[in-house]
Amino acid sequence: MAFSMIHLITSFFLFFILSVASLTFNLTNIGPSNQNRDIVSEGEGSYISNDGIQVTPDGIGATSYGDGLTFFLAQNNSNITRGGAMGLPVDPITIVATSQFVAVEFDTYQNDWDPMLDRNTSMGDHVGISISSLTSVRSQKWSSNITGGGVCEAWITYDSISNNLSVSFTGYQNNTPIRQDGLVYTVDLRKELPEWVIFGFSAATGLHSKRIMHKKKVKEQEAEEDSFDVEMNNEFEMGTGPQRFHTTMKRVSKSSKQGMKEYASEVRIISRLRHGNLVQLIGWCHQKGELLLVYEYMENGSLDSHLFKHKSLLKWGTRYIIAHGLASALLYLHEECEQCVLHRDIKSSNVMLDSNFNVKLADFGLAKLVDHDKVSETTMLAGTLGYMAPECLLTGRATKESDQGRGS
Repeated sequence: MAFSMIHLITSFFLFFILSVASLTFNLTNIGPSNQNRDIVSEGEGSYISNDGIQVTPDGIGATSYGDGLTFFLAQNNSNITRGGAMGLPVDPITIVATSQFVAVEFDTYQNDWDPMLDRNTSMGDHVGISISSLTSVRSQKWSSNITGGGVCEAWITYDSISNNLSVSFTGYQNNTPIRQDGLVYTVDLRKELPEWVIFGFSAATGLHSKRIMHKKKVKEQEAEEDSFDVEMNNEFEMGTGPQRFHTTMKRVSKSSKQGMKEYASEVRIISRLRHGNLVQLIGWCHQKGELLLVYEYMENGSLDSHLFKHKSLLKWGTRYIIAHGLASALLYLHEECEQCVLHRDIKSSNVMLDSNFNVKLADFGLAKLVDHDKVSETTMLAGTLGYMAPECLLTGRATKESDQGRGS
């Protein structure tokens, strides 16, 4: 009798299925108790109060508002940065990302890398989607009025199946809140971000002020300059961090009776203004009677050098670009600022041109702030003879219309 033995061998294969669970949290209110428990804040000026999260500095010498706010996902342990990067991990000199990130930016300042509506018109305040770069892959003009105290809402969603990142937000039209057209962009976060990320909000003022007090005996003139330093530092913020760029320096004439007054007016007013068709004031200095203003460098100089000094013959297309840019600057000054800004000295020598003949209006020494609902009070005659609107010679009154008539 034969016996057969059968060996049963059983094999077990274990499969570990990777799964991802969504992170869910709900903060019904934000207060100091959330600090470093639910929310970690980093950087100068950032803290949590009963009013919410503050991400830019406050107090004496602070800017009136920042460059913008972002909601971001970034590589773990990435560094926050100062300046126009709004706290995102971007090198301030090379403008190159130092870490991977995906961000939705709510931008209130027009930088060189920001989108344009067309070749000659800046987008101004805008919402954008940025992926490891300050240049947005999608952007939309934002009628926010946020720098004037407006309150806006935003909704950001991501669908991991369709890879759609969607942003919707509110703005203002005629001082009434509206729901604006949103943004949608297809992005695979698995390819654009590392395995471990941090997420949150970041912002920066782009510039900040620094006050240095000296204790020493000074002459009367030096004492006046020191007191003027304190006053001016509340109005204008000096740039921070290493930067490399060409600049133009303007020296206020010592013989000018209104030199200090015009110098102070220019710093106070233009430091509040941010528009693609206004020259950017980079810095200022006054010491021992020397009044200096530092502006961005304009490659093609002033308009008068092309019109009257035979520097070059301007084609009609270029002339149209210049006229359109100047009109855009005036629209911003007269209608879009918190207060109406009357320039009062518009002339060809104050119209600067960049390398592409885009306009940058300059010289705000005679400018004046006026409430939108009020007509400018009668003042002493201001401006350059030959460029003044005819009615100014009779009334001595500056208006939006007289700004538009100057230089014609």
